[in-house]
This record gives sequence, structure tokens and C-alpha cells, in this order.
Amino acid sequence: MLLDGCNLGESQTEDTNLDMDSLDMCNANKNISISTRTSFSTFVGAIPSRLKFFSSSLPRSLVRLSLVNNNLSTESFPMDFSSLSLLKELYLDGNPIHSMPNCVRTLHRVEILSMLNCNKLKLVEHPPHTLKILLYSDRESLEKVVFDPKMSPLMLFYFPRSYTPRSYEIEGMVKIQTMVGVEEKMLYEFGIFSTTYDAEEMPSWFIHRSAGPSISFTIPSSSPNNLLKGINFCFLQTMRVLYELPVSLHDHFRITPMITVSNITKNRMWIYEPLWDRYFVDKKCRVVLSHWMLGMNEMEPGDHITVTVTEPSYELTKECGVSLVYEDDGEKKDEEDVLGYYKSWNHIIGGDLSPFQTTTGQFILRNQQFVTCGLYG
Repeated sequence: MLLDGCNLGESQTEDTNLDMDSLDMCNANKNISISTRTSFSTFVGAIPSRLKFFSSSLPRSLVRLSLVNNNLSTESFPMDFSSLSLLKELYLDGNPIHSMPNCVRTLHRVEILSMLNCNKLKLVEHPPHTLKILLYSDRESLEKVVFDPKMSPLMLFYFPRSYTPRSYEIEGMVKIQTMVGVEEKMLYEFGIFSTTYDAEEMPSWFIHRSAGPSISFTIPSSSPNNLLKGINFCFLQTMRVLYELPVSLHDHFRITPMITVSNITKNRMWIYEPLWDRYFVDKKCRVVLSHWMLGMNEMEPGDHITVTVTEPSYELTKECGVSLVYEDDGEKKDEEDVLGYYKSWNHIIGGDLSPFQTTTGQFILRNQQFVTCGLYG
């Protein structure tokens, strides 16, 4: 049922009796287009309080409902849409909602939810488990998307409005946040923190370095009180000059650098490609810095490790470096773990990465398989 542009959220008149005959017609068809601009003008001017009556009057056999551009706020919606037990597609595009309406959670068969061009949307919280596709626009207002941890993977169709990094979070999947005192943003996913900034040299505290895009090292022995909890990896990139670009550029074009960490001893490999790379810079060089949190058994003393950067075709890795991060086992137990929230995410290194594991045992840490970025004017 298409009710686009009906202004159901406006309070222009009390004479809003619904044409029940027109609704009855929908019982004969699960997806009928209703043109309110012509014969069904009685829908125009419906006040929000009438939306509750309106929703209960919809045919129970409805499988697709579009309420696009109806000036509906979050408060305009009823608490319950459970009468629409067969509904699979819901389109709320262009409405001034600030969060996903509660009634959406009562749709136990919905598979597609669209909230494109909702300029005030800040929060999408706990959509139904049956959801397979979520469409939304990247507006400055959107702050957080929260899914149930037990929810099956779904496709996010994300339509960016700009290429300027901003702070927001898809809980358990990706988080971009500001850092104190600096302009750059921090990206977090899979237990990996990363950022980038304009510079012509790597930080001086990276002692173990290698020219080019790859580095190898062996985990040294440590005291029982010092536990390896992570690695820091850094690399310096510059733009290739034109004659250095590959001939088959279009065949090998990459948008983001890919980092491969291999534990040769344990035959484990993590291949990480950031969700997106918005950090295009005007300077000639940039530094990409990342911290990888580790579980208890990913790397141990004596393990031989290699880290390799596969860069986009237009970039060249001049140098890379690594440092190991240890945790004192004797730290106070009551001391707050500043990384506790990030460690609680399910799909991180040391957690459950089974959805990202290949048949050969490699872990492809790439959220793009669940997120599709598109153009939206």
C-alpha cells in the first residue's frame, strides 16, 4: 500500500474520516497503490491521533506499506503494529522521526525497513530479528544504530551525504569517534582501533621498522606477570607518481589499504579491510596507525608473525613498524578497564569471528559484505 505524500502527520483539519471502502479494496490485493492526490483526498490532513485508528483499519494481509513524506514524527506512530502480521516491507522515508518508531518492533515478519532522508533521525534501536535490509542516509543527526547481538547478519544500504568523517556508531560493528585535542577521528571494528593523519614520518616510538609494506618478527619471551594484550601497527604512505601506476589500474583498483596479519607458527591469518576510508588528504604523505586487541591465545612467545599492507593502486607504502603492548597481570582488579565496552563486542579478534572465517581457516575482517554504500542526491 502506497500512501506517499499524504501528510498524515499534519493537524490541518478534524474532518479526517477515512474512506473505509478504499481500504477494503486492499484486501483483494496485498500491494495496491493509492493515489491520494486524486480520488482519496480524505487522507490529507489526518492528525497524529488518528494514525492509531488508521493503522488498525489497514488490511491484515498487507505485505508492503509506504508512508513516505507524510510529515510523521516518532510520536505520531501507534505503539503496536502487530495487526499487520504479514507485513514484510516498510518505507518511512522523508519523515521527521528522531528514532525508529516502537511499533516497528512489533512487526515480526518485516524484512525491509527504509528510513532514507529522515533528517532528524538520531537512533535506530533493536529492529526486529527478521530484518534483512536496512536503508538509511548518512545525516549529521544519526548517532547510533543498535542491533540485538543474536540477530542474523543483514544488509545495510548506506547512502553517504559527504566524505567528511563524523562520529557515529553501529553497535557491535563499527564506531567512529573523536579523540581529545585532535581533529582526527578514531575508527573501531573487529577489536581494531585505527586512525590516520598527515605526516612525513612515523612516530619515533616504533623501534622495530621495515622499509616497504611488510614486516616480520618473533614474539619475544616475557615474564609471567606481563601478558601480551595487543600490537600496534603503523605504516607511512605516499601517493604514486603517474608513471608508477599499474597498467591495469581498473582491474586492481582498491579504495582502502588492506592489512594482513599472519601467525605463521599457529597457521592463523587475519585480513582486515576498513569499512571505508574517508581520510583522503591533500598532503604528500600520511601515517596510518592501528591498535589490534588480542585474545589469550592469538600470539604467544616464540610465534613468528608477519604483517603486510596491500595498498590501493594509487598509493605506495614507504615504511611500516610494529610494537607490542603488554598488560601487567598485577594491576588492581578494581581498576576500570577503559576498553571494557569495546571488548564486549561479539565479533572481535579473540571473540566469535566465525561469520568471517573462510573454508581455508582465514578470517576476512571486512564489514563491506554487510554494508553497501550508494549515491544519494
